[in-house]
Amino acid sequence: MISLLLLFLILLILTFVTSFLMRGQKKRYLLLILFLLYSVSIFSFVIWVKNLGVYTLRPGESIKIEVKSLSHQTEYSSELILDNLSGGKLELTGDDSRYWVELGRFLEDSIYYDIEEQTIENSDKKVPNSPSRDVYLKGPKLIVQAKGKRVFSVTSAKKYHLIIKNLSDKPAHFEARVVNR
Repeated sequence: MISLLLLFLILLILTFVTSFLMRGQKKRYLLLILFLLYSVSIFSFVIWVKNLGVYTLRPGESIKIEVKSLSHQTEYSSELILDNLSGGKLELTGDDSRYWVELGRFLEDSIYYDIEEQTIENSDKKVPNSPSRDVYLKGPKLIVQAKGKRVFSVTSAKKYHLIIKNLSDKPAHFEARVVNR
């Protein structure tokens, strides 16, 4: 990121210098080259921004995502938006997670995963915790093994880290972002 901005700044300075110092055909060629370099740097920046939060993990690899606290706000929430693009088996753990909440479209559609009791609840009814489900508990960890987008509440009063690990025997491709509201 910083290198792209530095490259852009250097190109900008070169453009101003060449426009004042050079004349004729050489100036035209140099300005064309600088224009091409501008285009490449802007294209690279757009690609970099587009791929923020997109990960590909080999089997056994993991990433750490920071969840920042917004406890200074009166009403705040943090959400993990996880889009499992390849359908790989992903393991989610948090530093201080006693439960996970998968947010539904409405509050009554939310699913509660209680790590301590190893139970799953949906609309006041318990659902069996089974590896055949798309999302299930395995000890202190949450396993997500189906394609698709899921949103989990990760709100906390203090800063902590989420760890996402690939449990599949093939590379897992997914998008993960923490959004603070």
